[in-house]
Amino acid sequence: MTTSEHIETLQNHIIPFAYIIKIFQDDNAPSHRGLAVVNLICHANSRSLEWPAFSPDLNLIENIWAVLKMKVRMRNITTLDELESAEYDIWYNDPAIKRSIEAV
Repeated sequence: MTTSEHIETLQNHIIPFAYIIKIFQDDNAPSHRGLAVVNLICHANSRSLEWPAFSPDLNLIENIWAVLKMKVRMRNITTLDELESAEYDIWYNDPAIKRSIEAV
């Protein structure tokens, strides 16, 4: 996502709720830290949460993706259809993934 795309998303979907949302959480992507973004958030009387870069341990879904990838790699997949089928099967049937999703 570019800075201008991020600004458009903020203006259309987030800033209208700035009176409720006082602290924004993002992932420290460069497009989230541009001066125009910082100014937009500041003018909305909000601020961004200080968030360490590359911190999957603080973002629970990243741990679920890691488990899913590991389980997919354990299968002998040779086609895109097999990959899609394996992902679906693991996501909906694997107990470890189910427990992780329920924890989120």
